[in-house]
Amino acid sequence: MTAQGKRALRKLDDEIVLPDAAFQGWLAQERRASRLAVLKVTGRVETSLERLASGEDDFRTLLEIRKGRLQKPKTGRSAH
Repeated sequence: MTAQGKRALRKLDDEIVLPDAAFQGWLAQERRASRLAVLKVTGRVETSLERLASGEDDFRTLLEIRKGRLQKPKTGRSAH
C-alpha cells in the first residue's frame, strides 16, 4: 500500500538457493531457535521421546523454558 492507501506493485528478482550441507545445517539451527522462541512465549513445552532421543530437543533447555514460564507473574487476572 502506498501512503495514499492505493495498492502498490513491486517487482522482485527471483533468487536461487542451492541447499548444500552448510545451508541445511544453518536452516536446522534457525528452525530450532525459532521453535524455542515460540515455546518461550507460549509456555506450551511439547516434545516426544523420539525428538529427545534424536537430539532435536534438549530436555534441560525445555525444562528451563517451562520453569521460566511458571515463575513469570500472571498479568490481567483479578486478585479475587
